[in-house]
Amino acid sequence: MLVAGCGGTGQSTNLTSCVDQASDLACALFTEKISNPACLPVTGRAIYVRFGTLDLAILGTTQSYIGDLDLTVKFSSASGRISGTLHNFDGLIG
Repeated sequence: MLVAGCGGTGQSTNLTSCVDQASDLACALFTEKISNPACLPVTGRAIYVRFGTLDLAILGTTQSYIGDLDLTVKFSSASGRISGTLHNFDGLIG
């Protein structure tokens, strides 16, 4: 399962940079098995409670950390469709 998102806090005035980033993301995800949005349910919800990984670049070195993931997807919601927490990371200090 892959969930990607953007916090939307950036205020880039360089539209070319935004287009390049979107293109790079599309290329990176091209080989992934992604569900066609038209085939997703329009009602109900899904809940995932297991573990997740988070790749963080700390002091220039990217490392993967495993934590507890609680994720809920509300298919019929107009806003807040995906919510959850990722906590209790193994090996992450601070």
